[in-house]
Amino acid sequence: MTGQQAGPPFAGPANAESLAFDSDGTLHATSDGRDLLDYSTDPARAANAVCARAGRSLTEAEWRHYIPYVPYRWDVCG
Repeated sequence: MTGQQAGPPFAGPANAESLAFDSDGTLHATSDGRDLLDYSTDPARAANAVCARAGRSLTEAEWRHYIPYVPYRWDVCG
């Protein structure tokens, strides 16, 4: 651990009450004490989820919009 920020600020629910990581690196967040949201922090799992949701690779413009802090790769959904 370096204490340096590893990415952008958490963009989950604005009213997140609790955040916790599990053993596989998934971030769990609760909001208003009733919603449980899961966020994968594993790059390969996150890429697979994006590809499955989009049904294709992201365009360079989409990539810059959603993950501007990561260099563009057209072959992620290969």
